[in-house]
Amino acid sequence: ETVLSIRNGRRVYATASINTESEVVPGDRVRRYLHIFNSHDGSSGFGVFFSDIRLACANQLNFLTGRATRTAITNGTGLRRRHTGSVTEFARQLPQLIDIERQTFTASIDELRSITNVTLTPEIARRVLEATYADKLATPIRDKKTGDKRPRTLADLPEIGTIRSHYSGNTGLGITNIPGIKGTTYALYNAITQFETHDSGRAKNETERARARLESLWGGTSAKRIERAREACLALV
Repeated sequence: ETVLSIRNGRRVYATASINTESEVVPGDRVRRYLHIFNSHDGSSGFGVFFSDIRLACANQLNFLTGRATRTAITNGTGLRRRHTGSVTEFARQLPQLIDIERQTFTASIDELRSITNVTLTPEIARRVLEATYADKLATPIRDKKTGDKRPRTLADLPEIGTIRSHYSGNTGLGITNIPGIKGTTYALYNAITQFETHDSGRAKNETERARARLESLWGGTSAKRIERAREACLALV
């Protein structure tokens, strides 16, 4: 469906649907995608992995990280090749990988459905957000009033205001307008993935922000945060 070349061709990404989708709740469809990446600057080998995308808002609902890559390869659901490896061998293995992903998709949807049964409370929201942004909270901040360093809290993170707005339905795409989502931990999870998929980035230029978001989702910080959010939500079930 999508082929992207960034940084003057140094990296190439491609995304394809494997025609596997289902509903978390009626009207909320999720589709599994095949992702292929390659580099021409030696920054990575050639690889193929899978993720789930929420169709209402195009949020990435799971991860593509180094740890996930290693786990996927161990489990037989991922593939990585050196540039000197056999493309023929990759082509031979790909249909089997797609079959495995279709078989595991139902379990992934069931996990997401389980989160819709968890009513969101302030305490649950705090726990999920602290787990998601543990990397940022681990860095102290200098208090503006006293000038002293102190622990960073959720109130110090600019992401939280946008996530709260997405959760409430004031902004974002398709989070609260589908019955069965509003007021649940699944709604918070989608508010987080909405931010990380579409809103993160500091560059003033929108093209640069979009490029940074892509790289962050394909194995970077955003991918890790989405996975931490998912794990924190599933731990509540």
